[in-house]
Amino acid sequence: MNTINLLRLCCMSTLIALCPALPAQQIPAGRAQRFAALPVWTGLWEPELSAQLFSGELDKDFAEEAKQPDRPAALIGPKGALDPVEQAIFGHVRMLDAPPYNAAWQRRYEMQRQEIANMPASRVNPDDVQACHWQFPLVMEFPFDTMFELLVTPEQTLLLFQNGQARHLYTDREHPPAQDLWPTDMGHSVGHWENDTLVVDTIAAKSGPILGLPDFLSPDLSEQARFTERLRMIDADTLQDEMSIDDPLRFTAPWKLTLRYRRVKNLDRLITTDCTENNRFRMAKGRLRITP
Repeated sequence: MNTINLLRLCCMSTLIALCPALPAQQIPAGRAQRFAALPVWTGLWEPELSAQLFSGELDKDFAEEAKQPDRPAALIGPKGALDPVEQAIFGHVRMLDAPPYNAAWQRRYEMQRQEIANMPASRVNPDDVQACHWQFPLVMEFPFDTMFELLVTPEQTLLLFQNGQARHLYTDREHPPAQDLWPTDMGHSVGHWENDTLVVDTIAAKSGPILGLPDFLSPDLSEQARFTERLRMIDADTLQDEMSIDDPLRFTAPWKLTLRYRRVKNLDRLITTDCTENNRFRMAKGRLRITP
């Protein structure tokens, strides 16, 4: 045996002698039964709008909407700042519709709409219009880079998004005390199971515009916004999220949205994206393009 191997053996023997034996990790009693009782949601999922977009299901709708760029419902950004197809895509995101604002916030919303309608397209930097990083709740609907892998355990349900973001929906605890919470991109989520439905309560999400792009029209949420979601499978390949948003500082009633996700069948793994290096968002001739 050479000197180096002898030294390694001596060091290993010393460590074994000095370190107490580590107990095997204990599996909590009943965990296997709790695991077996959970629904099987494992796999890759994408927002329904994303599936419709990439399958071509909305091509006809987009072509018609592109002929009417000045219709009131289409106002998202300054006229001419977006490709007509981009404009149509934004217009299909229900989370960018006007919420049930109270009178004061409805006035602010209408003033912002008018300001954007009169804004020159040159105010918008195309490089700002990228799908790199989305906050909750928009990450649950926006069609770009929001495919996610779903993992369900007795302790939490994990949504791992294509852009590297993650939502942890804890099912083994309550929210921490208020002094231990601060606003984050995804907020803090806890939930419980009602048969095959996961009921999730989310607080401490960052306040402000849902769509975090400068000079674009977006609903605005306060720091007191609270989100309730009811997630369940409605068929073998469709997951549904019934979301209700309560905001006592902005809304007159809960804002209710029904979101759906389709199972991704043409991928066998989640491929992480970074649009700062591989921008799949910008349009060319009505199609998504990939740039170096």
